[in-house]
Amino acid sequence: MLKTHAAFYKNKGFSVIKLMTFVSVVIFFIFAIIAWVFIKNFRYYSEPQFAVRKMFDGSVTYFTEDHFSYHGTLIDPQFPTADSTRGPADCVATRSGNSANIAWDEEAIADFSNHGNCWRALQFSIADPTYFRFLYQATNVDNGQDAFVIYVHGDLDNDGIESTFSRRGIGENGERRGVGGVFIQNQLE
Repeated sequence: MLKTHAAFYKNKGFSVIKLMTFVSVVIFFIFAIIAWVFIKNFRYYSEPQFAVRKMFDGSVTYFTEDHFSYHGTLIDPQFPTADSTRGPADCVATRSGNSANIAWDEEAIADFSNHGNCWRALQFSIADPTYFRFLYQATNVDNGQDAFVIYVHGDLDNDGIESTFSRRGIGENGERRGVGGVFIQNQLE
């Protein structure tokens, strides 16, 4: 009888192994939730920088390639524009979706249909839903001093304050010059 009573108290409660297993499972779930949140938000913070880089690379590639007119004449180096003409031009990709509040619609996609030639020349588009709007402004003038500016805007938390990512480039007399880094304003807004 005494033996059974001692065995009863010995088996009542958690052993160290059971307690360590339980704690490790709880810690695993906490880290899984943290990783999921981090991966989800990482896209919001890396997407605009990737977009700026991709548009910049496409712009430089277009500027350095040879382009010919319909009659076979070599065209001066220029940055891509919406209508392939000299002078200032904008390429805009706005967001479109089903929600009344488009700024916070998680399913909104960037619409690259307007100014399609410009986006094709930049070799840039995003098929996945995005929180950002894209703007590419090119100024091609006849004095040989061409320039472009890339803007990516987004309101990640729908508070009316936008994150802005931009980069500029200049082409003078057929050579790319004056290229700066990415300017970031309110990255985490």
